Amino acid sequence: MNQFLIATHSTLAEGLVHAVHFFNSEATNVHYLNAYVEDNEFEKALRAKLDEIPDGNLVVLTDLAGGSVNQIAARLMQEKPFILVTGINFPLVLEMIYQSEDITADLAAEIVERAKAEMLCMNTLSSETSEEADEDDEL
Repeated sequence: MNQFLIATHSTLAEGLVHAVHFFNSEATNVHYLNAYVEDNEFEKALRAKLDEIPDGNLVVLTDLAGGSVNQIAARLMQEKPFILVTGINFPLVLEMIYQSEDITADLAAEIVERAKAEMLCMNTLSSETSEEADEDDEL
């Protein structure tokens, strides 16, 4: 079974897990770690959290590629094997947790690409749709 650890700056990780539980209240394989909220010893907290998570295919999800949370997680990949994905959004998190097969690096990359497509500026999307409708009306 896939196990997930969402680790972010402040309380974003906790918020994402609460949102996951809104859609799937029985998701016991999703864990979180809020970085730098109660103390500044994130590496120590991450090591402890990684040790608590049941054995299985582990996927760690972080918020910012250049941020300290992701940098520390990337360093710890040398000690404990896991898939690390950064720059997460909610569609990515949901698709990950609903995967029934073990998530590999290749599958994670596919999910990342699909999650990118979920990021839209609705203002420009609406204007593009209106322009297309106007062009159809002219024909």
